[in-house]
Amino acid sequence: RGAHPVDVEALEDLLARVSCLADDLPDVSSVDLNPVVVSEHGVAVLAATVRLDILNRLDDRRELSASP
Repeated sequence: RGAHPVDVEALEDLLARVSCLADDLPDVSSVDLNPVVVSEHGVAVLAATVRLDILNRLDDRRELSASP
């Protein structure tokens, strides 16, 4: 409504990349991108926080090493 069009394709690409990150790195338990600024020329993530679930990974390694 009167605003310049934004680069929806760049935002879709960012969402796809975050989805791939979640698939490729199972230790990632949450990702917070805030704020995300979308303009007519692209997208910018101004701050990001990634939380890792390290404890489960360490527990899995202990279980693997304890098996005969």
